[in-house]
Amino acid sequence: MDSQKARVAAATVRLTKLGGQGVLVPGGYVLTATHCIEWDGSGGMTLGDHYLEPVETKSGARFNISPVAADAISDLAVLGALDNQEFSDDCEKFGRWSEVTDAVELSEGFERWCRDEPDGEQSFRVHALTHKNEWIAGRASRVWYRDSEQDVGARVWVQMDRPIHGGTSGGPIVDDDGRLAGIVSEFNVVEHDQPCDGMQPFAGYALPYWALTRIRSAVAR
Repeated sequence: MDSQKARVAAATVRLTKLGGQGVLVPGGYVLTATHCIEWDGSGGMTLGDHYLEPVETKSGARFNISPVAADAISDLAVLGALDNQEFSDDCEKFGRWSEVTDAVELSEGFERWCRDEPDGEQSFRVHALTHKNEWIAGRASRVWYRDSEQDVGARVWVQMDRPIHGGTSGGPIVDDDGRLAGIVSEFNVVEHDQPCDGMQPFAGYALPYWALTRIRSAVAR
C-alpha cells in the first residue's frame, strides 16, 4: 500500500487561491471539491468567461487550470487545461506535468469490495490524504433501503478514524488498491476531536456522465 500512497500523493496538487487540494485522474483532469474553487453557475463560463485556478504540484511546478464541470450539490468539480491559444504557457506546463505523473484511476468501489446484494450494510476500507501529507484511514459504507418492491436505493457515506482538518478538502480518498473512491468534502472541527462522518462525494456516482466516460476511456486506451 505504501507504493500506491506515494503514487497518489505525487498526483495530488494544492489549490493556492481558496485553499484545498485536487488529484489528477486519467484524461487530463483534476478532481476537487466545488467549494475549493471559483466558478460561475449563471452561464458566463459557457460564453467564454475564464476562471483561473492556480495549482502547485508536489514537485513544485505551478500553473493555472480551469473548471470544466462543477456540481454544488455533490461538491465535486472537474478541472482541466485552459485554452491553448490564450493560455499556451499554462497548457504546456499542465501537459508536461500530466505526462510524467501517474493519474489515479477510479475505484470500482462497492462493486469491487462487496457482494452485490441490495440488503443490509456494505463497507470497504479507504484512506484520505490530508493537506499535511498524512493519511487517515476509514471506511466507506453503503446501506440499502427498500421503500417498495420497485423502489430500491442506497445511502453512501464515509467515516474516517480521525478528525479531518480544514485545508484537506478536495483531497483524494482511495481504496486499498490506491484507486480513487471519492473526494474530501466535509471536515469536522478539530477541537471536537471526533471521527469525521460525512457524505463525501464518490467519483463514480457524482461525476457527470461525459466526464466519467472520458476518464474511463483514457484508461482503456
